[in-house]
Amino acid sequence: MLLLGIALSLSAAAQDVVRQDIASIRRRGEDKQILIATHRGGLWHRFPENSLEAIRAALKLGADFIEVDVRKTKDGALILMHDQTLDRCTNGKGRVSDYTLAEIKGLCLRDKNKRLTSYRVPTLKEALLVMKGKVFIKVDKYNEEQIFDRILDLLRETGTARQASFRVGLNHKKFRKTYGAAAGTVHFFPALEGDSLRGDLTAKTERFQTRVNPVVFQAKFKDSTSFIVPRMLPINRAGYHVWVMSTRPYYCGGWDDAVSLKDPERGWGRLITHGVTIIETDHPEELRYYLKSKNLHP
Repeated sequence: MLLLGIALSLSAAAQDVVRQDIASIRRRGEDKQILIATHRGGLWHRFPENSLEAIRAALKLGADFIEVDVRKTKDGALILMHDQTLDRCTNGKGRVSDYTLAEIKGLCLRDKNKRLTSYRVPTLKEALLVMKGKVFIKVDKYNEEQIFDRILDLLRETGTARQASFRVGLNHKKFRKTYGAAAGTVHFFPALEGDSLRGDLTAKTERFQTRVNPVVFQAKFKDSTSFIVPRMLPINRAGYHVWVMSTRPYYCGGWDDAVSLKDPERGWGRLITHGVTIIETDHPEELRYYLKSKNLHP
């Protein structure tokens, strides 16, 4: 029955929603809508993660955000790849940074069961052009690779800068020094995360609210008793989205995908009750079906 409901929900997914600027989803009034963010480049349960096919499937589903992971090749090209190495996701071996783009383009992607497919590793530019005007984008791994400026250039070149977002720490002084020049070009989502924030979480959050006014705050907490949990609802009520990853229990206090697939109210439902408005998931089809049943997603 659940699978039938998901299939029907998919058939009615929006195909023509225009997504050009994350600012357009800034929360207003008593907005109850929950947004769906897909993990690792889209529907990776159906297609290889970070593939163009997974991205297109997420677009067809009607995802609001797609998270992609970016790495740099030996010759400086930017590609989609979660790991620093090629072993898990392709039929290649070794570090991404030891191969040229041409060499990586000769490899094939593996699916979630490690079976080799005919799909190829896409460049970031190829992915951006597929997503242009259709979905919002969360860029990950950029800080590990020290490639923010290169990514920014590609976003500008493809006209997708206002669709794109980057997670940053809750240190406003460091943020201004590192990313301040790009604050009006792309979107930044400050993250509530880590015990070091315990003493001044409210002050640091309010500093970003007054000086940056982001559309979204992210939150990460290992258990449901975390000091971060009671802070999420006030941020929600102040007019900001609250983004949480439900892909692993230690990202979301145990209210994760695995729990939600058995009983959505005990997982995704708890997140929503505590003020979460954007859920990043490995199971966007099931999440969409649940949200639609509650009239919480268009």
